[in-house]
Amino acid sequence: MDRFERFVEPFYPIPWKITELTGISTEMVMGAAPIKQTLLELNAFLEGETIVAHNASFDMKFLVENLKRHEIDHENFKVIDTVKLARESIAGVPNYKLPTLKYYLGINVGSHNAIEDCLVTGALYYHCKNVQETYL
Repeated sequence: MDRFERFVEPFYPIPWKITELTGISTEMVMGAAPIKQTLLELNAFLEGETIVAHNASFDMKFLVENLKRHEIDHENFKVIDTVKLARESIAGVPNYKLPTLKYYLGINVGSHNAIEDCLVTGALYYHCKNVQETYL
């Protein structure tokens, strides 16, 4: 397992509401690499891998749009959506939002933080995979 975590230079101050939600402040991103450099590194990191994401179409739309905007050739990513897996594997939850499923799984980390959301998504993927394998 490997991890890709970078800040990107936003070229404008981060609004306080975003800082409140994510914990990321303008001071934290000062001096970060520009988005094109980070996208090149991310694209290389993802090469040949399967992306596991919660509500994947939402995230993939932003990723692919930015790769195209910065003229970065990329493969057609193989993607697994944990929303779909959760709907197939978990009953009795009020909704399939990541914070709800995090609570269902008993995971005690924050929300709206990329790395913590990735950890929850990974745990959710393995939970659903185990449920499905149990009933096959």
